[in-house]
Amino acid sequence: MSERLGAASNIWITGASSGIGEAVTRALVDQGHRLVITGRRQEALDGLSALAPERVVAARADTTSRADLQGISSTLETHGDLNMAILNAGTCEYLEIANYDSAVIENNISTNVVGTARCLDIALPALRRTVAKGQPATLVIVSSS
Repeated sequence: MSERLGAASNIWITGASSGIGEAVTRALVDQGHRLVITGRRQEALDGLSALAPERVVAARADTTSRADLQGISSTLETHGDLNMAILNAGTCEYLEIANYDSAVIENNISTNVVGTARCLDIALPALRRTVAKGQPATLVIVSSS
């Protein structure tokens, strides 16, 4: 991936408001990339956007919501050709067997698998348009199930 990041790129990062996504966002800001960052917590996204407001656009979106993702689709389009999508949003809810509840498993799968698949609805067409223009495009998926 480091070869792809040699020049300033337009990158979409999901799950940017905490954890791995926040760390990746900070590193890519330091490297001079232009970012669209999404997550569920607008305040945390705004804090990251303030690191480089001319290069970082914060757009609140929950990856389990089709409406949220459609709402940020235009933001990605106006930010320029998408060179990389880092689909990182996820959850990790632990389950004690004594308190077993299949809803916990359902929530994990909804966020970590279905949410990522919904992001692909937006990311893949944008990345394909970039490739059609002769530019590199990369898809990165960080996941847990």
